[in-house]
Amino acid sequence: MLPGSSLANALISISSTMSIAGRSETL
Repeated sequence: MLPGSSLANALISISSTMSIAGRSETL
């Protein structure tokens, strides 16, 4: 596995959590 793939997965999980938090805040 490339070391960047785990970093990308972390960024994706963080961005998805932020979007979920933003949606709940908007609602």
